[in-house]
Amino acid sequence: MIHLFKRRSGKIAIATILIIVLGMFWLHYHKKNASNPMAAPTIVKLMTVTNKNVSNLFTTIGTVKALQGTSISSAVAGKIATIQFTSGQTVQQGQTLFTLENEDLASTVRQDRAQYAYDQVQYRRYAKLGPLGIVPAASVDLQKSTMQQSKAQLDHDTALLNKTIITAPFAGTLGVVQVSVGQYVTEGQAIVTIADNSSLFVDFYIPERVRDLVKVGNDITAQSKQSHVYSWTGTVAAVDPSMDSDTRNVLVRAQIKPPYDNLVPGMYVDISTPLSANKPTLVIPQQAVIYNPYGDSVFVYENGKVMQRPVVLDQRVNADIVVLSGLKAGERIVISGQQKLFSGMAVDIAKDK
Repeated sequence: MIHLFKRRSGKIAIATILIIVLGMFWLHYHKKNASNPMAAPTIVKLMTVTNKNVSNLFTTIGTVKALQGTSISSAVAGKIATIQFTSGQTVQQGQTLFTLENEDLASTVRQDRAQYAYDQVQYRRYAKLGPLGIVPAASVDLQKSTMQQSKAQLDHDTALLNKTIITAPFAGTLGVVQVSVGQYVTEGQAIVTIADNSSLFVDFYIPERVRDLVKVGNDITAQSKQSHVYSWTGTVAAVDPSMDSDTRNVLVRAQIKPPYDNLVPGMYVDISTPLSANKPTLVIPQQAVIYNPYGDSVFVYENGKVMQRPVVLDQRVNADIVVLSGLKAGERIVISGQQKLFSGMAVDIAKDK
């Protein structure tokens, strides 16, 4: 009996101590909260949703192309004898750029020319004597064949000699020379590049879904972000009549309008082209959008509070984005300070400075 009483007394003591500890914690918590000032409401920046005139743009990446451009190489192997240009020089079509050592071929061509001249004289003599019956007709035909063979040999060796003299295929600007005098080059080895930059184009691909909306004459804008943002304008010059069977894309070429400052063949540029005429469209700043895997949304302000609302978005227009549904013109949305917000939260509006 005494043992049972002691056990009950111990439990009562433990319960009493627990109640005292909890009471002290409650008093400390409320005393601390009473000493703290009320948290200041979140300050947000708002804007009013409006309609803007926006065209339906298609954007992609394109590659700048010169009117003409190629890598010049030698058609035959040999040692460089002369280089008659400097890197970056502007040349005319047919201008000699470099030559290979060709003394042997030049000598052979001179021999061929002399032989052909002799065979021509012989044939003319036989051709006069034949009708007189002085020489047989077979001898006349033989001499004619000999003359023709001499001409063919001369043409063949002259062609070989001409291959050792490399000329500009068209007027343009040369690149950096990649050989030196005395260097042995192989057949097809690149010597220098040449580009005709008098006109510049940009090639890009469009998907099947917009094939019928991109037509010759459509305006395009090309942009490049280098040390500064550069922009050029142009028009669609050609649309490939066939479509890639693997990607279902169509090649488009647009001609860029001069000036071509800071535009270099081979560089990538951002391309945009309108697919429809300008029309009033609801747009908001991209910074106002809260992007989530389950859907995009914005915070709408009304009567001192904000409510998170889902929106359906479309194309981007510079720093803005088109809204297809979820907002109406005249509503005010939060464009700064969304990180700490939740639906139904009271907020203060930032004052304009």
